[in-house]
Amino acid sequence: MRRFMVPICVVLSLVAGGCSRPNQVAHDPDCLKAVDALWTAVTSKRTDLLQQTDQELRRLEQSGQLSQSGHAELDVIIEMADAGRWTDAAQQLKWFMNGQQRQR
Repeated sequence: MRRFMVPICVVLSLVAGGCSRPNQVAHDPDCLKAVDALWTAVTSKRTDLLQQTDQELRRLEQSGQLSQSGHAELDVIIEMADAGRWTDAAQQLKWFMNGQQRQR
């Protein structure tokens, strides 16, 4: 299991989730698909899918489809789940998903 230090500003922005909006990923169908897969991994507590989704999100960031800040927010959620904090991860991911503004 991987352990990375998360920048304090990302953690603080997530804690203040009620006062702000998450980074937007709804502009890219591949990003939305990956976030949906993350939801499935977290809510079903599937570590195999969690790791697959983590790799896909990294690929999306490297290709420029997912912003660094968007990836950082999702990485915090992955870290929570990876640490066994599945409920916390699900709550934070729900906030992230509900904050997405779908393009029409």
